[in-house]
Amino acid sequence: MTKNSFSRTPSDIFPSGVFELHVNYFRKSDCRIKLTSADEVAKYTRENIYPEGSIEYVEQFYILLLDGSNHLFAWKQISVGGISATFTDLKLIFQTALLCHATQLILVHNHPSGNTHP
Repeated sequence: MTKNSFSRTPSDIFPSGVFELHVNYFRKSDCRIKLTSADEVAKYTRENIYPEGSIEYVEQFYILLLDGSNHLFAWKQISVGGISATFTDLKLIFQTALLCHATQLILVHNHPSGNTHP
């Protein structure tokens, strides 16, 4: 077995504060769903991210990552808030999209109260 040729440890290469990016990927391209309308996005998120019967007691913010053909290949939770609000950082959204090479993105947010007015 050969040793790797890196002379520096990962902590030397990456500055402090760098975190591991965890994204839920759909490996096979034939399993990817094509999202072409808001109704399809709503249906997908209600079935997969916020399934019926799950307890939604806090607000959550997700990003859906798509390729150039509108095929969903990954999604990631960006933030979790309290009962009435969640805050997200644009840098986290764009960092996730850029690191995953997403061509398009969709932002998804829930309202546990059911009130969709700001």
